[in-house]
Amino acid sequence: CGDQSPDALEFGSVGYGTLLCKDCACRHTINTQDLSDIKSLTNDHWDMHSILSLFEGGNTKMLEYIKDKPRWRPKKKTGDSKDVISFKQIYLSKASTAYRT
Repeated sequence: CGDQSPDALEFGSVGYGTLLCKDCACRHTINTQDLSDIKSLTNDHWDMHSILSLFEGGNTKMLEYIKDKPRWRPKKKTGDSKDVISFKQIYLSKASTAYRT
């Protein structure tokens, strides 16, 4: 979602401390709901912990952390689309697990 305009970012991931567009929020809800903890920026309740995760995190910070650890990325599988591969390499990697904790 880094290339989205700020108006398109309607959701937040408490688990990763990132802002998401509607499409990415749906992808997270389907694939990593327990890890991501997706909330609407306008319709859901945000407690202090959730708000701080966005302030302390950030899309750029999270992606830079994961890109610095290429060995931690999962293997590509035949038949996965480019979007699925990208999602898996970021959010299902050992680096993302370390970042969340």
